[in-house]
Amino acid sequence: MRSPEAIKRAVLGFGMVNAEVLMGRVEKRITCPYCGEVITVLIDVSVSEQYYTEDCSVCCQPIALDVVVDETEAIEVYARQENE
Repeated sequence: MRSPEAIKRAVLGFGMVNAEVLMGRVEKRITCPYCGEVITVLIDVSVSEQYYTEDCSVCCQPIALDVVVDETEAIEVYARQENE
């Protein structure tokens, strides 16, 4: 598990303007693959690879999220339609 300080360095050190450290979680903005609206999702950065489904807060469609935190602690979020 990464320390809160390591998480803060990872997010702030890589210039992620749309991310904010919130108690071991990072707020990321993604574009809904259904309606095209930009929404915010919370990412648990203590897990290096994860997959989960979260409903769009605008159109309520299920978004499949693939999250990768690499060895440099950079965070990548891939959003796609659940049935892809």
